[in-house]
Amino acid sequence: MCATDTVAALTIVKEKSFPTLNSILFGEGVVNDAVSILLFRAVEQLIREDAEDGVTSNSLEVTMGDIGAMMINFTILSLCSVIIGIFFGLVTAFVLKNLPHLDQHPVREIFLILLTAYMSYIVSEMFGMSGIITLFCCGCIMSNYAY
Repeated sequence: MCATDTVAALTIVKEKSFPTLNSILFGEGVVNDAVSILLFRAVEQLIREDAEDGVTSNSLEVTMGDIGAMMINFTILSLCSVIIGIFFGLVTAFVLKNLPHLDQHPVREIFLILLTAYMSYIVSEMFGMSGIITLFCCGCIMSNYAY
């Protein structure tokens, strides 16, 4: 199944009838958006480096070295985004497990979860990584270890 627009596919698949398919389509849409942002940033960095070297946009040529550099940059951006998300998810799980009285205050507990997830997004964007991938990984880690 291939959709040009994830929102269109999600409106067709009813969540109550097919919850697993709905989750897969939603996750695929989020990851596609994040990958496109990472690829854009990798190409943007290549253009900036060429501009700093004095290459004009009319004479921009992409070599195999440039493609290799973009692939390495994409891999680094992806891995760093995942690591930041895992870090914040594990820190949240650690804090929730070691504060015994926090379960008596559900509002504070939910606020802490939302705050750390948002912080993971902000930190990732501050360092030029993918906030979407970071938030996705943070949520996955928190769903398993911070429950």
